[in-house]
Amino acid sequence: MGDNIKPPGLMDYIDHMQIVTKAAEAGDMAMASRMLAAQAMTLDSMFTELARRAALNMGEFINGAERYGRLALKAQSNCRATLETLAKLHQPREQIVKHVHVSEGGQAVVADEFHHHAGGAENAKTVEQSQAAGLPVGSATMLGEDTAGNGMPIANRQRKKTLPNARGN
Repeated sequence: MGDNIKPPGLMDYIDHMQIVTKAAEAGDMAMASRMLAAQAMTLDSMFTELARRAALNMGEFINGAERYGRLALKAQSNCRATLETLAKLHQPREQIVKHVHVSEGGQAVVADEFHHHAGGAENAKTVEQSQAAGLPVGSATMLGEDTAGNGMPIANRQRKKTLPNARGN
């Protein structure tokens, strides 16, 4: 290095970490993406070198070949997991949320809602989610009897009799 140029110090590192952390908190995952890509490349290089060493030791030093082989497979597995994590970071997620609402009379309403998330740090409620106080529009209510006319018990805190079946029992 030149006479007047100093290597980065501890405070430079801390300043950089604060900038990156604030960006990640705001949803910018570029640094995480770069780190995961570098990690995957490093693990792939480790796998290649360890597999090469395992092959060189195969004939004469079987214990060494086995150890290098195990380490190579661990590096390969971690590389795959890192690439999987990287892919998840960049792909939108889909969640299926089921809401069960039980009204005063003991009728239950089950509603399916689909939420598409574009990734990032936000995972809060969406405006379209139903609220516990109201019932979602277009949902079917649970019947008090089945199609054959048999009564079905409906869970309720107040113990009510079940409905009679079609034969009057």
